[in-house]
Amino acid sequence: MNTLNTRKIAFRFVRYGILAAVLAFVSWEFYAHARVSKVHPSVHALCPLGGLESLLYYIVGKGATLGKVFSGTMGLFFVTMGTALLFKRSFCGNICPLGTLQDIAGGAGKVAFGAKRFLVPAAADRVLRFAKYAVLALAVVMAWLTGSLWIQTFDPWPAYSHLFNPAELLPTYGIGLAVLGLSLAASFFYERAFCKYLCPMGAATALAGLASPFKIRRNESACVDCGLCDKVCPVNLKVSTAKAVTHAECLSCGECAAVCPAPKALDTGLPGTFRVSPAPAVALGVGVFFFGLFAFQLIGFDRFSGKQEPTLRELARNEGSTTTELKALYGLPSGLFDGTRSGEIQKLIPLSKMAELNKTDSAALKATLGLDPALSETTPWGIAYGSVRLGKIAELNRTTVETLKTRFSLKADVNADTPWSAVEGDIKRASERLQGAEGGCGME
Repeated sequence: MNTLNTRKIAFRFVRYGILAAVLAFVSWEFYAHARVSKVHPSVHALCPLGGLESLLYYIVGKGATLGKVFSGTMGLFFVTMGTALLFKRSFCGNICPLGTLQDIAGGAGKVAFGAKRFLVPAAADRVLRFAKYAVLALAVVMAWLTGSLWIQTFDPWPAYSHLFNPAELLPTYGIGLAVLGLSLAASFFYERAFCKYLCPMGAATALAGLASPFKIRRNESACVDCGLCDKVCPVNLKVSTAKAVTHAECLSCGECAAVCPAPKALDTGLPGTFRVSPAPAVALGVGVFFFGLFAFQLIGFDRFSGKQEPTLRELARNEGSTTTELKALYGLPSGLFDGTRSGEIQKLIPLSKMAELNKTDSAALKATLGLDPALSETTPWGIAYGSVRLGKIAELNRTTVETLKTRFSLKADVNADTPWSAVEGDIKRASERLQGAEGGCGME
């Protein structure tokens, strides 16, 4: 296998692998948010545009954030824009799941039509590309004036997320669903139609990308003028005659460099001699993006959604201590990840420490909960409490098992001997639906 084929294969493995992984991850989170638990982040936590809207409200509201958006979403916006300053629209080309959905539709169109796909006339295309900047301006103005996630009604991304929650889809996101359908249909005939003409986040990253030092750069002496780079560009840029692709529309996807048959004729690079081949270039931009997210979490941009539990890091900060001190205080494993959520933290506290925190001893706590007296004092609380019988939970909450079954829509075969671990998920989900609160019967 020659070097050029190896280069192309490596590029496709890296770029398509990243796009597929991100789309799979966010799709799972949307499903889990709708069907498993609201602890999983919602679409408002996984879209940088929501971070922009929340930032505006944060400024106007003197430190307040939008109802469904916490600081983590603003961090996502900052990182997306920072990545654009370095690598142009790398987020759009190599990370954005909505872009991936359009790529899938575009790929299907290529199979169906080949080279005979529809092309927008150049004059109309130049004008239409300004539409997304108008959408961005409108979104900014309306977010500023209304202090809300104004654009969500029209946004195809929230519509996609609510495909997993049909009850909320049409009442709130019907217009966005129509935009999603039309965008994918248009991309079938003309690649990345939404990205080119309507995406406000694409407009924001395009503007920031104008300052990027990393660009696709062409070595004129090595170029063989084959024109393949122009044919594969998803945003229809003229790469074959440019010394460097300075156009705001460039996605930094690397497709043009990957198909180039001339060694060192087309790569991503800085002014001068520094050049990076397409696979490492994609990995570099994506790596900077995710490193930025991690760094923002370290400095406190942790929260993912309005119902998300605080992390160990947040708890420590609120207590004025370090995570190491908090782990020691609660008898937690020293290697516990600082981003672990409070619900999971509680489950890891040893039985003896939980008794101490409740100002009792292990024997008394085991007796109160009807646990085996021989149960080890080092048993994690999640395991210990998970074995408590539903009858005991009902007794401690001064109710009956039948009342709990009715209130939380538990299965018919649930009885007084059913352990808490068998019904915990059902009770928590029912609690979220009924009361908008996390937790079960207030016992854990």
